[in-house]
Amino acid sequence: MREYDPEVPMKKLKRFLKSTKVVYRKSTALTKIVVAAAVALSIAALLTLRIATDNTRNHTEQLRQEAISAEQEQRRLEEYLSQRGTVQEILRIAQERLGLAEPDSVIIQPE
Repeated sequence: MREYDPEVPMKKLKRFLKSTKVVYRKSTALTKIVVAAAVALSIAALLTLRIATDNTRNHTEQLRQEAISAEQEQRRLEEYLSQRGTVQEILRIAQERLGLAEPDSVIIQPE
């Protein structure tokens, strides 16, 4: 029985690499066309994704602005509704819209 020599596999590999010759062949026209088409389709896909991303970003910003406007309008309406029931608001409406006055006030109207 022989003992294992760790150098033997390396020697075999070196002998194999010396005896092996790598040959590079020129690519065919069909291969070049396929690669060019793949590159062109990849570029088109990336551009399409970029446009979709930009559109989504713009739409998101537009929705964010609409949400801010809606929140401001909601606060304004809540404040308006909270003031509608107060005595001061009722008196203001009675004076401005209906021309009424408090019982002990004096009204001077020009002729």
